[in-house]
Amino acid sequence: MSIKKITIATLAGIALTGTASGVREYFHTPIKKGDNALKAVLPASKRISDANAITLAATQPTQPIVDGRVSQTFINRFNNAIQLQNGQFVIIKSKIPVNATSVELATLNQLVTTQNPQLQQALAQAPKSDVVQSGNSVVIGQTPQAAQQQARQNQLITTAVQHHNGGNYCHVYWWGLRIGISGSTLHAIGRNSGYSSLVGLLGFVPYPPVKVASLILSAVLPALGTAASNAPGGIVFNSTPGVLTFWGAGWQ
Repeated sequence: MSIKKITIATLAGIALTGTASGVREYFHTPIKKGDNALKAVLPASKRISDANAITLAATQPTQPIVDGRVSQTFINRFNNAIQLQNGQFVIIKSKIPVNATSVELATLNQLVTTQNPQLQQALAQAPKSDVVQSGNSVVIGQTPQAAQQQARQNQLITTAVQHHNGGNYCHVYWWGLRIGISGSTLHAIGRNSGYSSLVGLLGFVPYPPVKVASLILSAVLPALGTAASNAPGGIVFNSTPGVLTFWGAGWQ
């Protein structure tokens, strides 16, 4: 099945589902591993009417990517248009803002297309007990406790005023990842030559550990003004698909 790009011209003509049957909406429910290849799809069963279209709450268009980072405004604007169905991120056309621009729609489709294979990889590799669904996202923890705790928090901005050890987890969203590394893990990395030690501890992140380790040690920790060996607590940060950059870094 081919992946179709969403464009303004096709907004009124693409068929899609009007219900979310089978979607587990409640928090921290274990998600089943899917057997099928994941794709960014627009499911088809009924067409959106003009009357329904004009009732959609329309926020203002925004620039999706700013300095390599996914805009928080863009995430908020399109988050309701994404659902988890059978272990994949699905774009629900009836919930897309009616004034969405072609740039926004192309970015939305690209992000979902990129993240779905990563979600499938995560579900295939992680023990079932370490995988928890939280709304339209999935948490993979190094332990079941870490996954469940992060699923309950489900924050994109760190507001902690005290340092905590935290946990090791990767929160997989349709737009990218939120990765948490505990303080004790950072200290272990500092005692064991850093880079090689960190690579071996990142099996819960559905991207090459070498890339994630490089980003943490060369960019995230320096931005927080610390090194792995003397970190006062666990860290957490957001990253785009591909783990090319980061933002929203803070302490757990």
